This record gives sequence, C-alpha cells and structure tokens, in this order.
Amino acid sequence: MSLPRFHRLPPSLLAMLLGLAMASCGGDSQPGSTPQTEVPTSPGLTVDCEGPRCGATDAHRYAGAGVAVWQYTNATAANVEVPVRIDGIPGRDVQLVFANLGKTPQSMPPLALAARSPYPVDLLPAPAQVSRASVSRLASIRPAARLNAGHRQRPASRLSDVLHRATAVPEATAPHDEAPGSTRSWLVQQSGDVMDVSERRVTLARRQHAPDGRVVNLWMEDGQLESGLVTAGQLDKLIERFAVGPASIYARVSDIAGPPWGPHSRAGLIPADQPLDIVFVTGIASMAQAYVRIDDFPLRPTDPAPDDPRRTSNAALSIVMSVETLYTSLYPRNYEPAASVLAHEMTHLANVYRRGIQRGDDDYRHAVWLEETTALMMQDILFDPERDTLHEIRDSALFAWMVLGSEGGFNCDLARYSNDPSELCVSFPVQGAFGAYLLRHYGLAFYRDLLRNMSSTDSWEMLNDAIRQADGPGLTVALRRFSAAIALLPAGTSPPGYGFPERRESGYTLVPLDGSLDADTPLPGSLPEQLVPHGFFATARPNMRGTYLETITVPPGTALSVVVR
Repeated sequence: MSLPRFHRLPPSLLAMLLGLAMASCGGDSQPGSTPQTEVPTSPGLTVDCEGPRCGATDAHRYAGAGVAVWQYTNATAANVEVPVRIDGIPGRDVQLVFANLGKTPQSMPPLALAARSPYPVDLLPAPAQVSRASVSRLASIRPAARLNAGHRQRPASRLSDVLHRATAVPEATAPHDEAPGSTRSWLVQQSGDVMDVSERRVTLARRQHAPDGRVVNLWMEDGQLESGLVTAGQLDKLIERFAVGPASIYARVSDIAGPPWGPHSRAGLIPADQPLDIVFVTGIASMAQAYVRIDDFPLRPTDPAPDDPRRTSNAALSIVMSVETLYTSLYPRNYEPAASVLAHEMTHLANVYRRGIQRGDDDYRHAVWLEETTALMMQDILFDPERDTLHEIRDSALFAWMVLGSEGGFNCDLARYSNDPSELCVSFPVQGAFGAYLLRHYGLAFYRDLLRNMSSTDSWEMLNDAIRQADGPGLTVALRRFSAAIALLPAGTSPPGYGFPERRESGYTLVPLDGSLDADTPLPGSLPEQLVPHGFFATARPNMRGTYLETITVPPGTALSVVVR
C-alpha cells in the first residue's frame, strides 16, 4: 500500500504557507488599457485528443466516458469570445484551463469561478494504491503540511564568469591520496554570494573509487559524527549507493548526463582527474540542502585581496550538502534524501562541465529555470521503487505545485526562477512537474538530447528544438497540454499527450503520477488581474449534465483547454 504523502516542514516555512492568503481581486479592474473584444464569425473549440482513450467524439460532444480535451488558442491581438457547447455530459465536471503561451502578461477578463467536485470514484486507482477513505482523510490535512521545501539548492557557482578576467595561476590541487581520518579546512559558501564564506574543519569519512576511476571523497564537518545523529551505517549505505558499481548514482548520471568533470583546455584549472568531494556541513543558506562548486581557481593566494574570487577556492570539484539530509525528520522513515539530492547536484556538475568548461564559454549554459528543471528530471529518472519510500516529484514537487496553485501559484512564469520559499512562485514545484511531463511524453532519448542540445543560446528556444527533435509538437503545445494536469488527470487512461503515464525505457521506469493522489487540492478561489507569461489559471463547471453551454473570453496569446474526465 502506498504511504500517506505527508511529512513535517520547518516551522518557519509551514507558518509561511499557512499564512498565504488568497488575493481577492477580480478581472474587472485590470491596470492599463483593456483590449477591445473581437467578435469573429466562427471561433470555436477543436478536439485536442485522439485514440481510444480520447472521450471527445467531435467538437461538440463528449462520448460519455474517458478523458476529453478541447482547445482554442487565441493567436490575435485582442480578446476573442469563444462559444462553447458540449453535449452528452453524464454528470461530470467541465474544467477550464487557461495558459498564457507568450512572453507578455495578459489581462484576465471576468470569469465566474466554481470549485470542482470530489474526484470521481470510478477514476481512483485500485484499492491497493489508494482508497477513497485515504483520500478523504488526506483532504482533512492542510496540504501545505506535505510540501517538501528541501529543494532550495542554488545553481552551480559561476566562478568561471570571473576566470576570464583573472590572471591564470599555476595548476595546484588538493591531495589525491588523503585517507579516511584526514582533516582539511573547508570554505563553505553560506548564501547566494560566492564571496560569503565561512571556514569549517572537515574530516574525511569515506573514500571510494567510482566506476570510471574518479576518487569520491565523503567529508563530514567535525563534531557531526560524535553527535550520534549520523551513523557509520548511514555513510556506508550512502557511499555505496552513490559510487559503487554500474547501478550507482554516479554511474547512471554519468551515463545519461555525462561525467561531472574531465579534460579541458583552460589553463590553470583543476585537472581532469580531480576527485569529487562531497562535504556535509551544517547551516548552509538557511537550510538549503545542497549546492555545487567547480572551483576554477586551484590555488588560494596567501594574502588575497578582499574581492579576489580565489580567496574562496577549495581547489576542488565539490557538492556541499546539509548534514541534516542524513537524519532530518522532514522525510518518511527509511527514506534516503541525500541520495536523491546527490543525483540532482551531480547533474548540475555534468551540465556546467559540458556546456561551459568543455565548450570554452558560458553562452550555452542553461538558464537557471531550465538548469534546475533538468536536475529535477534526473531525480525522477533515478527513483528506485525497491528502496525509496518517497518520490521527489510525485510526493513533493507535483503536489506542492497543486497546493500552491490553489492559492494562486499556477499563475507563475515557468521561465522565471525563484528559490525563495516565502514566494508563492517558488520555482521547484512547477519545474519538477513540467520536467516529469516532458520525460513521460518524450522519453530519455529526448532528455539526453536536451542536455547536449546547443541549437540556441536561448534556453526556451533550445527546449523547443529538443521537443521537436523528439518528434513532439514543440514547446508551445507541450506547455498547453501540460497545463491540463491541473484537472487532475488519471495516469493510466488519459489520451496521448496528457497526464503523467508510466514510461519504461532503456532500463529505467518513470512511475505513473496519478491525478487522484492530489484530489485534496482545490482550484484557485480568486481571479488574477493578469495572466503572467507562461502562467496558468483554472476553474470548473461542476457536475454538468446533458449540455454545457457558455461563451468564454480568451485573452490574446492565450490557450483555453476544456477538460472533461
């Protein structure tokens, strides 16, 4: 039986989420000018699903069963009134999902809002997975209590940005032959400012050769092993899972994304065979779980200037982890969050090395929103159902997106990055959900290509190209179809292009993400004044019987999806 999907939050974050108030603003008082309403001769919905699982008979009729999706995309510069008529609805909700497909905010016209009905019993998974009683029980728990705030990692430190302006220094590295028990002084970046560092004393706790021969060092801040919170068994399990054998996290990330470091042509940088240092410390970036650093400057000057970036160098390729990931109570029992975080962070290292260092400049580095999306996708791919009791996307990111969406968080720009947990538009929930959608519809071959695709220096255009290279319809259609996930689509019976179905490929299994598991999350209770770029909004017409008839105003550059399930 699946475990209940909730775990405790740090009190500060829980208080923040519980305190989020739904803005009480309607669409009648938009700032600026309102576009003139255009009354075209024949706008209308078109069926946007196909195959035996599509429940749309034609543009005006529901087949009576299955998931049906109709859509209208407003390609004009004015509001368009779209008459909607759907016959044959046997007491099902009609859900209306708006997606701003462009880069310009759009004023939302007036729209009546309503709550959706309880999730239909006939669409719930088998009792072995979830019961109606468990859904009702979870509905009584404040959803924010299950939001995992762990993914507040910072992007890889971009010391390479200043390397080009500095004088090359002789190559010098940390020792490669350190043995367990050795100690080092380690500079820890405490915030997003690469110059904001503190010095910690760390002890080498484990040393292991990865499958490709690279040394992996596991360091622990002094005093943590003596605290009793971290055990030798935990460290043994972690280093084995990360670095031992062809099924290890290191081997699998290297196979999919490429190595974390290697040969390069830049003078003065750490060498190709640099060990990978995993450093567990306390109190980094207000409980952020991890960050990665590629210290381009291998030599720390004896008397550096205050603004010299070499002052912060550890002469290392490193993943700095919060030690709390080894024993935190934020997660279910027997779950190993550190392993999943390491997969995420090693993806960052591989991306930075291939797209920046190997290429010789940073022009083709992912924008931060896409960089974080690709790292979350790796966590999704490497989920191990035999040993992981929590799925980072299903049980954390996707659910958090639904929770925050009910407070207005669907209306957030997917291409605007924020790791501030006090923001409604914190990025990890929607990025994790969108990455899961892309993987399940375009596959691992698409993901490998995305990581290596350099068709454009614009990350949005590059992602669009990667989707098309995978025989997809492009990013605009993918964004619109992804937005329909707000309607809580079933994993196994949604038509192609929709939902989060199971996918098996190349020895990996992407587990299904069923909409019923988020059945206790409501739709937004207020209408935003504007729909932000790449943002969404949804409402419902509950328990429709016979014919659903309404004229809906669709803003410019915006798609309307009408979903019946």
